[in-house]
Amino acid sequence: MNDPEIAVDVDHIEHSVGGAGGHIFRRLLHISMFLIPVMYHLYGETIAAYVSLEPQQFVIAVGLIFIIVEAIRIRFGIIIIGQRDYEATQISALAWGAFAVCLT
Repeated sequence: MNDPEIAVDVDHIEHSVGGAGGHIFRRLLHISMFLIPVMYHLYGETIAAYVSLEPQQFVIAVGLIFIIVEAIRIRFGIIIIGQRDYEATQISALAWGAFAVCLT
């Protein structure tokens, strides 16, 4: 067995669109997603009332919008600042996070 050694020290900055700034943006976005459920519990009824929906209906609508936008993004291979190159052809970490938050 002469398998080549697998590198475990991946440079995330190199693989993020936007370099170091994109990588920092990505990390801050991931960290800040905990605020979404907090905002829902504090202001969900007020925000949903702006569009004449119940809070749960608003979350479902936002979740569906995320799914549609992500499908369009994948279809056209669009990547935005902070995303990784491989996310052009697969579901992004942002979409998975948004979906998870909508389930909360």
